[in-house]
Amino acid sequence: MEFSPILRPRKAYCAFGGNKKGIFTRDRKPKSAAFLLQKRWTGMNFGEKPQQGGKQ
Repeated sequence: MEFSPILRPRKAYCAFGGNKKGIFTRDRKPKSAAFLLQKRWTGMNFGEKPQQGGKQ
């Protein structure tokens, strides 16, 4: 039995419905995931030390 890659059928990665991944549409309009990522990104504290021990 020969297992040549030429004889094996190739997988159809976008067989049904196409590729829906990503945060922008084809015409570069943001999807709802883009707004979620923007909210998470702007809420992060980059370079700030976390407060230790509660209120002072």
